[in-house]
Order: sequence, then structure tokens, then C-alpha cells
Amino acid sequence: MTETFIQGLHPAILWAIRIALVLGLLALFYRIGLGPRRLFQGLRAVLRPILYILGLDNLTRAQRFVAIMWGIRIAFGLGLLVLFFSLMQRISNIPVSTLAQLLFTASIPVVITVVGNRYTQRRAQDEALRAYLDQMSDLLLKEDLRTSKEGSEVRTLARARTSTVLVTLDPGYRGWVIAFLSEAALVQKVDERNPIISLSSVYLVGTHLEEPDLNGADLREANLTEAWLRKANLSHADLSEASLDVADLHEADLRHANLREAFVMEANLSKTDLRHANLSKVRLGHAKNLREANLTFAAMQEAHLFGADLEGCSLQGVDLSNADLEIAKLRGACLKGSNLKEANLRGADLTHADLSDTCLEGANLLPYVFLRHRDADLSDVDFSVYDELPTDSQSTRLEDANLSGADLTEADLSGANLRDATGWTEKQLTAAKSLEGATMPNGQKYEDWLKDKEGSGEV
Repeated sequence: MTETFIQGLHPAILWAIRIALVLGLLALFYRIGLGPRRLFQGLRAVLRPILYILGLDNLTRAQRFVAIMWGIRIAFGLGLLVLFFSLMQRISNIPVSTLAQLLFTASIPVVITVVGNRYTQRRAQDEALRAYLDQMSDLLLKEDLRTSKEGSEVRTLARARTSTVLVTLDPGYRGWVIAFLSEAALVQKVDERNPIISLSSVYLVGTHLEEPDLNGADLREANLTEAWLRKANLSHADLSEASLDVADLHEADLRHANLREAFVMEANLSKTDLRHANLSKVRLGHAKNLREANLTFAAMQEAHLFGADLEGCSLQGVDLSNADLEIAKLRGACLKGSNLKEANLRGADLTHADLSDTCLEGANLLPYVFLRHRDADLSDVDFSVYDELPTDSQSTRLEDANLSGADLTEADLSGANLRDATGWTEKQLTAAKSLEGATMPNGQKYEDWLKDKEGSGEV
């Protein structure tokens, strides 16, 4: 009975019911807190094993996008073919096998043309790489490039040829060029000798580099977006103002590297060694696995770390003066002996953090307020990249934090949560610029705590 009723419905009504069910399901998800971003994250978690099985997990973001787009094109093309065959069979009564044979015959010239163009491009890339290697071999063997002086003609020529070929080659071929330069010890420091060839401003987008030795390399303003740099030796390298957005730096050695004003947005920093690195003014927003990186004694003055996940991270002795750490996750982080002078810590979570001997002079620990003013012009701001923005306000959390020896001079602790904080002294807290509205270590609000102190004659 039910089947007969459903079959009797008009197709348009059936489609309307299907759409209504889908919209109702989405509304239910939204109601229980599963917004579009969380749904997408869940879908991505489900698809991750499939990507691994297909061998797509090692591709860069751009390469995955291209692969997905080609998959959509192929599926769309197959759908059009099925539709074309069904229509032609109804109109002309020609068998599907005959239509398929005709189409196959007609497509042969197209396939030959596409394959020919691809072969021509591949051959041009091979020739360009071969010509470059021949030219560099001549410079090494005949022009004594390795023993040449800085600023010499031969070095200028070698750099010019390298920069030119890196722009013209595909990412795979660019990897061969860097491998050759690395093996020939032309781009890294060797026995206190500066690199022979500078790689400043070179184009290395999406380049796959297999554990390259680029120790002390000059990579200023280089474009390494989406580059594969796993286990790369970049210690003492100059990467100032370089673009490392979405780059894979898993287990890379960046000790003493200069990353001043570099762009490292959404890069994979899993187990990356950044000890003593210069990260001043670096943009690390949404860097992946940042908590797993070793940042001990790194210089991070004025670093952009808005919303950064540094939970449990070792930041001992790190200079974070004037850094932007708004709503950063620093729960359980070791900040012992670090410098947070005049840092922006609005809404940061410092629960269980070790702040002993830390300088917080002039730091801003006010609650974070997410502005939703109707007259504010936020048209150019993309809030979709932030997973968990607070809806109204978020207090700076210092619960259970170790404040022994911390310098709170002129720190603005208005509205901060200091419940169960340890190692503090009244002298420390009174040195703060403001404690208005703060929750004191005993759980009282600052104003009530002050009244009790005055009542007992301790103030």
C-alpha cells in the first residue's frame, strides 16, 4: 500500500520531500552544535584513511585539489556520455555498442593530440634540466665556480641560471635542481664558507625535497608554499620573509634559523626543531602540530600567534615580548623564565601553565571580547578560518598556574581568572596595573578580596 502510494506521487513532489528531509537533517545538526565547519572536519576525518589507501595523503593541498577536480571532471564526463547514449538510442534507435564504437573512433585524434602535447611538454622540461646541468658542470669544471670569490661574475651567472630554470620547471624537476645544488655543496655553508649560490627569492612552490641539506642556505623571501621539507636540514638558514604557508616541515631541523617576518600559516610543524630560532614577527596562525615543535629559547618577539594551539608546549626561556597571543591555548605550557613583556594575552588559556620567573611586565591579560558591532566594517575579515571563536567574551585563564618569581609589573589582569594559582605573593599581584574584576587565587573577586583585607586590617 505504502509502495503504491509513493510510486503514484509526482516526481517533483518526491524531490521536494527529499530536499526537505536533507534540510531538516542539516537543521538538526546545527541545533545540536554540529555546524558546517564541524561537519566538514568529521568528513575529513572519515576520508583520511581513504586518502591514505589511495596514496593521496602525501600530496600537497594544491595537488589534492587538482586530483579532486580531475575526479569531478571525469565523473561529470561519464555522466554526460551515459546521457548522450541514452538520448541517441531513443532518437535514432542505434544500438549503444555502435554509438560507443563511433565515439571511440572520433576520440582517437583527440587522445593523440593530448598525449602528444604532454610528451612535448615533458621533453621540453627534460631538455631544460639537462641544459642547466650541463651549464653548471661547465661553471664548476672550467670556470672554477667552487673556488670563486663572492660577487664574482661566475657566481652571478650561476645564480641567474638557477633562478631562471626554477621558474620554468615543474615542481618535480625543481626538486632535482635543488638536490644537485645540495649534493654539490653550492647552496649551504661548508666549513664556515658562505653559500656559493644564493637562493633568495627563488620559486619553489609545491617542490618535493627529499631530506635536503640546506644548512646555512640563503632563502630570504623564497616562495616555499606547500613545499615538502620533511627532515630537511635548515639549521642556520636565512628564511627571513620567506613564504612557508602549508609547507610540510615534519622533523625538520631549523635550529638557529632566521625566520623573521616569515609566513608559516597552516604549515605542519610536527616535531620540528626550532631551538634558538629567530621567529620574531613570524606569522604562525593555524600552524599544524605547533604544540609538538621544540621552541626552547626561540626568539618570538612580536610573533603573530592568534588562537595558536601551544597546549603543553615547552616555551622555556622564549622571548615572546610584544607577541600576539590572543585566545591562544597555553594550557599546561612551560613558560619558565620566558619573556612576555607587553605581550597580548587577551583571553589566553594559561591553566596549569608554569609561569615561574616569567616576565609579564605590561602584558595585556584582559578578557577577549569578540566584537559584533552592527556599525563595524568586517567585510574583508575571514572568520571562517577560526575553529572556536568565543561568542561574547573569554577571560584570561590562570587557574593552577605557577606564578613563583613571575614579574607582573604593570600587567593588566582585569577580569583574569587566578583561581588556585600557586607561587604568588601579594607584592607580585599589587604590582599589576589592574586587577579589576579578576578572580583571585582563593576564588573571590578582587573587589571582595580587597574588602576582606581592609576589614582584617591587612591593607
